[in-house]
Amino acid sequence: MLEVFKPLCRQFSAIEELQSAYSLIYTLDVGDQGGRLTLCRTGKDACVDSLELPLPPQRCYGVLLYLYENAVQPELWRDIVAEHFPLAKPGVGKGGVVCEG
Repeated sequence: MLEVFKPLCRQFSAIEELQSAYSLIYTLDVGDQGGRLTLCRTGKDACVDSLELPLPPQRCYGVLLYLYENAVQPELWRDIVAEHFPLAKPGVGKGGVVCEG
């Protein structure tokens, strides 16, 4: 039986002249070969990106929790994951971060 992991959501308030309100949503989908991590940012600079880690689900969740607790942004998260887990692969059908703007 596959484990189900609750998405982690971090919300940021609008601060006049500094930032628009947005959310970061970190999710983990478990498969046969490991976990697929997805990071989504909502708001003005919305984007989404996924990658697969060939690690046990609990280890993938640890990575996800680290990203969440440090509010790692979509533009930086691949570098952080790759530094610690060089086996990380881009998500199937994804060419990297997809942002609106």
